[in-house]
Amino acid sequence: KQPARSSGSCSLGGEWQLFRAFLSVFCSAGRSSSPLAVMDTSGIDYATLDGEVRLWQALLEEQPPAHPAELVESLEGLRSLGELPTRLLQETKVGVVVGALARESASQEVRGRASELLQLWKGLHRKRRAGEISGAE
Repeated sequence: KQPARSSGSCSLGGEWQLFRAFLSVFCSAGRSSSPLAVMDTSGIDYATLDGEVRLWQALLEEQPPAHPAELVESLEGLRSLGELPTRLLQETKVGVVVGALARESASQEVRGRASELLQLWKGLHRKRRAGEISGAE
């Protein structure tokens, strides 16, 4: 059995606050009006995007699990990155982490948000594949 967590706590401690501060600066630098708005990632290099995905992923994977509100915020942070390259999703295996939350989280809201994100990624992947197949003909 995992130890109980107090509301709003995070085992990453200062890193969580630092990451939130980073998002605040990132968004105020003209990238987006809100960290939860979908960003245009076309101008972001792959390494930067990879780093952002891995930061959100680390917050989703922490043990003991983060508070449901932190998990929802992390899932929304991933969603806000918009259309992620298939290669990035494969390399980070972030979909496996999100899938585990969709199946196993005690929070119905977390399960729902994780499922929505998976459906979004699957739909985008299907559209890409359909474009590749029709473009090959």
